[in-house]
Amino acid sequence: MMSLLASDLLKIRKKGLWFLVFFAPTGLVLMNALNFGLRLDYLQDQYGKDGMWDGLISAFSMFIPLAIMLGATILSSMMASIEHQNGSWKQLLALPVSRKSVFLSKWVLITGLLLTSCALLCGGIVVLGTLLGFEGSIPWVDLLRFCFLPLAASLPIIVLLATLTMTHENQALSVTLGVTLSIVGLFGAQFPDSVPISWPMFSILTTNGISFAIKGLVLGLLFLLLGMLYFQRKEVS
Repeated sequence: MMSLLASDLLKIRKKGLWFLVFFAPTGLVLMNALNFGLRLDYLQDQYGKDGMWDGLISAFSMFIPLAIMLGATILSSMMASIEHQNGSWKQLLALPVSRKSVFLSKWVLITGLLLTSCALLCGGIVVLGTLLGFEGSIPWVDLLRFCFLPLAASLPIIVLLATLTMTHENQALSVTLGVTLSIVGLFGAQFPDSVPISWPMFSILTTNGISFAIKGLVLGLLFLLLGMLYFQRKEVS
């Protein structure tokens, strides 16, 4: 696994994936920097000086699940395309490693890149609030909940997209599905909480958001096992 991960890291070094990892959180932070910078006095009247941290974190809430699912779509497609475009699946699968390990390595890397992006967003929010001179202590629990629970709740979708991109050379299906799910996820709060597409949004909008993250982890691991079995039997060109 470590050798496969090291190999996959080398393959993505100059493919623009790291740019996306940094671009998404940077874009969200800059967007809210503009919003709060231009309307700081108004927002201070609305939230109160002691509530500015909560106001800043909540301003990101609608965009975090969208960014995670779009990021999963693009990262999965770009990573799989490296193998598809070079025609290297057969050579890779001919190595003395199991197909399950190949699949797991790429999924771990995709998830790790998304986790890195979420961590950068968390740090960016702290830096932005500090630069804006917000008073009071940083609400770390809420900050970590908003930045990381949607990722855990999105795990089934991440696995599904990774599986589709790795097993189908034509990326139109997986990209279309990923974009559609990302847009539908914006209205996740309108769906019943039994629908997985609603879990990323519910994970940050409800007081028991951790339960939706746990549901995402459990279902995501189940999808991961099914994805590995499917990849093992699928003929990959």
